[in-house]
Amino acid sequence: MRKTRLPLLLTALCTVLAVSAATGAATDPAARGQMVLAVGLLSEKDGKPVVTVAPARANALEVAFTRVDGVTNGRRPLSGDLFIALDQAGAPVDAGESAPLESASWSVQAGSYSVEAAARGFAREVSGHWPEIDVRVVPARLADGRTTYRVLAGSFPGREDALSFTRALAAYGMDGAFPVRAAEAAAPALPAAGGRHLVAYSRDLGLVRDIVGVTLLPANGRPSFLLDGRPYRGSLEVRGGGSGIIAINRVGLEDYLLGVVPCELGPDRFPLIEALKAQAVAARTYALRHPGRHRAEGFDLCDTPHCQVYGGASRELPLSSEAVRQTAGLAAWFEGQLAETLYTSTCGGHTEISSDVFRGPAEPYLRGVPCTVDPHRAPVRIEMSRVRAPRAGREAESGIDLGFPLDLLERIGLSLAETDLHRPVTAEEAVTWTRAVTGRPAEPPGEDRPPHGGALARTVCRSLGWSGRLTMLYNPADVEEITGSADQFALAHLLHEQIFTALPNGDAGGTRAMSRGRFAAALARLALYLDPELLADGVLQQGAGEALSLRQGEKTMTLLISREGLGIFERRGTVYRPIEPHRLRSGDRVRIHRDRTGAIDLLVRLPAVDGAAADRYSPYNRWSIVVSREAIEKLLTDNGHRIGRLVNLKPLERGATGRLVRLMAEGTERTVTLRGLDIRWNLGTRENLFFIDRIPGSDGGNRAYRFTGRGWGHGVGLCQVGAVGLAEAGATFDEILRHYYPGIEIRPMQGSEQR
Repeated sequence: MRKTRLPLLLTALCTVLAVSAATGAATDPAARGQMVLAVGLLSEKDGKPVVTVAPARANALEVAFTRVDGVTNGRRPLSGDLFIALDQAGAPVDAGESAPLESASWSVQAGSYSVEAAARGFAREVSGHWPEIDVRVVPARLADGRTTYRVLAGSFPGREDALSFTRALAAYGMDGAFPVRAAEAAAPALPAAGGRHLVAYSRDLGLVRDIVGVTLLPANGRPSFLLDGRPYRGSLEVRGGGSGIIAINRVGLEDYLLGVVPCELGPDRFPLIEALKAQAVAARTYALRHPGRHRAEGFDLCDTPHCQVYGGASRELPLSSEAVRQTAGLAAWFEGQLAETLYTSTCGGHTEISSDVFRGPAEPYLRGVPCTVDPHRAPVRIEMSRVRAPRAGREAESGIDLGFPLDLLERIGLSLAETDLHRPVTAEEAVTWTRAVTGRPAEPPGEDRPPHGGALARTVCRSLGWSGRLTMLYNPADVEEITGSADQFALAHLLHEQIFTALPNGDAGGTRAMSRGRFAAALARLALYLDPELLADGVLQQGAGEALSLRQGEKTMTLLISREGLGIFERRGTVYRPIEPHRLRSGDRVRIHRDRTGAIDLLVRLPAVDGAAADRYSPYNRWSIVVSREAIEKLLTDNGHRIGRLVNLKPLERGATGRLVRLMAEGTERTVTLRGLDIRWNLGTRENLFFIDRIPGSDGGNRAYRFTGRGWGHGVGLCQVGAVGLAEAGATFDEILRHYYPGIEIRPMQGSEQR
């Protein structure tokens, strides 16, 4: 729910107080005291095929058709596929009448167009894929004098054969075609009230035309139908509309949330149950507070980021579903009213007061708060007696600290003296060390004097059996480009894979001796290259003297610290350096090595390059983009601001957190003042928290603008990635919600409030 301005093609979420008793009280969410929502799923433009529905199991659905005269046919059992599309006209046909269907000749309507050229173009496309199939364009006169052009394909002995061809069309992206009997396909279209109605076809029911609605009712509360291959719970209603088709999924509130929470905060990426529970309460409260938001368009809430993203049962995941179940019925309240639980993806370190982004007065609980972890809560404490002193030594030529490479090599069985690291590595040392890391015999470099980088690279590659692949992966021109010499194939490969590194002056080192320290560092990188799981990823939770708590995915485990002590390092880019244990914080991303007993003996902290905010691990915590003048002009024009050529962008007012509240766009024809969210939409930025640098053009004006900022979304309310950071630091879901919505209370809904 990031309040972006997306086209409202997807429909609708309206509050319904009850569903048909035909579904049975046992599976009726309303009968269980649950609010029922109607969630819009799909809408397409003129005549395009819209939905393919298949029940999850035979006889799981009943279907009813509403005809143009308002009469609803009795409910009928449905199994198999149901195709629904928007047609221009046709004669009402009762699905239960007609001659035996298998004895009739069938065709397939692949499309229907109001423009003949478009129909013929599509017909050529179909013929190009299936030259053996007869494809024709059949015009039909409508009641108002207009003509529609149907694209009809093939002549099939039975509907099963025609149905098979519709699946072949779907495999090429032409989904939604449906079988028609040849007599109906060849006949001119009859006048139809309104001119544009639905057509539906199933193997059970045959062809039904001139209908304005189709309703599928479930026989159980489990995911009961597939819409374009995706499962949904509840029931489905499909209606024809002036601009396309409206598909609505009627589903209980709690089942709806099962398809919202994983779309808004993915548990596969953020497997923190407390953060997901906070998201579930915020999403539930938002749905309860906003029936009727899109009433003018005929529905309440859309299922896009404009309101809340809903993906149905196909997006449900166990951890997010558990978060919904653990918070069932809970909502956020302020002074007896449901709170406005807005939320944003990434707030960039501080949320914003709502009145600086949206029009209207600010809610007291949407005043803006820092997105930070309590520093007194987060430290990870380790007994100093269990911390191993860092190895001494720096590599002479590059200056990098050798503590981590030496420590890692020792963990895998290669213990090197810390003295004379600047001395050139000998041929004997090269063979011994390489064999220790690769586990395979190694040939000497073949030189009496200290071997140069190219010879050492050959020793490594031969030990691994890589020699044969090098001339296939690289040609002499590649090698010369990488190393400066056309015959250093092994060196080129190791440089490309970042096992060997160039000297600070850019020299590839192919003809120079390599120090013992540089070669040790290269072998440490080789060890990590050969075994990516040598260091395991995790998230640090807490420390308890002689043990550390670590989260890996959804699993949290407590691991003892090795009796030999724990080496602690920090990695910045490709450089590792030793750090003190007080630098460790709950929520830190780390990589660990475990000894043979399973205890941790090596830990590498991966600091967030974007700082210490709770949302620091979001890729959008900090960002910088360049947008051309022409692109901004187009955005302004598309949003109704015709200013001519853009001359300048001038910030006029910033909020308390630095977000732009008002900005002036000056043009050659007129000047407009943008406010709140309009700033993002008209400039193409991720957030309103940004600063502007102008990039001059050759004509003296600005050819582009660089925007440097923080965050993603509107910045108001709960910060989703920040909630993850707080959960990693040990906060519970209610603490997270009260942090981002100060002053609210979390309590269950009463029965009347749910309805």
